[in-house]
Amino acid sequence: MQHKRITTHWACAAALRERFPAIQVDANALYVADGRVRTAAGVTSGLDLALRLVEEDLGAEVAANLVMFFRRPVDQSHFVRGDSAP
Repeated sequence: MQHKRITTHWACAAALRERFPAIQVDANALYVADGRVRTAAGVTSGLDLALRLVEEDLGAEVAANLVMFFRRPVDQSHFVRGDSAP
């Protein structure tokens, strides 16, 4: 990972920079893709990175179909399609 740009949780960035000075730590990024290396800044940023990986492998349309609203309804109606509604 030497000379790679990465990210991590902001609370760990300074320690990571100090321990590994040859790595470029970007504490402001949600996720970073540098060559074959992919890093995320935390758990929810990992979800963003996962969508990026799907987009890289399967395309933007497939990744967009996986996106859900952060605040979902209290039932499963948002999953029902066509005439299969209850």
